[in-house]
Amino acid sequence: MPMVLQDLSAHVTYRLTRARLMGGFLAFVTSTADRARYRAALKEELTLLQEEYRTLLYGGHMLLQVRSQC
Repeated sequence: MPMVLQDLSAHVTYRLTRARLMGGFLAFVTSTADRARYRAALKEELTLLQEEYRTLLYGGHMLLQVRSQC
């Protein structure tokens, strides 16, 4: 397996773990302000997870590569 795919698959696993963590925070938060903050963070994590997973499956540029070239 090429090194780039291993790096990307590890990053997707990391992103999935972060999304699960944000979901857990959202489930147990009591403050309305915190709920809005965690909901926004979860939405961002899920968007990034979708993009990175799609890149892993179908190819393309990793988000980290694209952002570092800007």
